[in-house]
Amino acid sequence: MPYNHITYRLEQKATKVLGVVFFTFVVLWAPFFILNLLPTFCDECDKGLDNWAVQLVTWLGYASSMVNPVFYTIFNKVFRQAFKKVLTCKYRKSAAWRPHR
Repeated sequence: MPYNHITYRLEQKATKVLGVVFFTFVVLWAPFFILNLLPTFCDECDKGLDNWAVQLVTWLGYASSMVNPVFYTIFNKVFRQAFKKVLTCKYRKSAAWRPHR
């Protein structure tokens, strides 16, 4: 199977989406793991830590899951169309659903 321009562009686009999703995951979860590993290396650091900071970094981690549909909606036309139909309850209830192209 020849490696054509369309295949290359699709792989490039998939790599871009994966990179954005992975980078966001790392950025949003890193504070949570750093904060939870901190007492292992510094006992004094844990004592001065407020509860709101722990809650904030936990919710940042949760936000990682929240932004994934946003990225897929931005980068994928078929996903965007399907997501819009689900949000507006305008999907057909048939077994053979096909996205518009």
